Amino acid sequence: MTGIHVDEDKKISWDIVENPFLHVLQSCRPPIPCLKKVKIDEDNVGSNESSCCAICLQDFSAASEAAATTCSHLYHPHCIVKWLLKSTSCPICRSKLPTGC
Repeated sequence: MTGIHVDEDKKISWDIVENPFLHVLQSCRPPIPCLKKVKIDEDNVGSNESSCCAICLQDFSAASEAAATTCSHLYHPHCIVKWLLKSTSCPICRSKLPTGC
């Protein structure tokens, strides 16, 4: 996709969920599916179907980060983490997201 830069080394982890009891929550829930950090740039904003988060319906802003699923759908990191607490499928295509990356 033009204008989206994926940093292959970086993964989004549960660290973005700020909770003092995070270690307790992590031991009680299934593993989080694999997500990648994606940099959104000015050329990409508003140029295609990935211009907004399908969970909150808010547009991505230029120079922001998004979370990409293995099926290449983009979401705000905080939105997809909340979603994944309830479901391990992609909100758009419903494909099962792999864990243990």
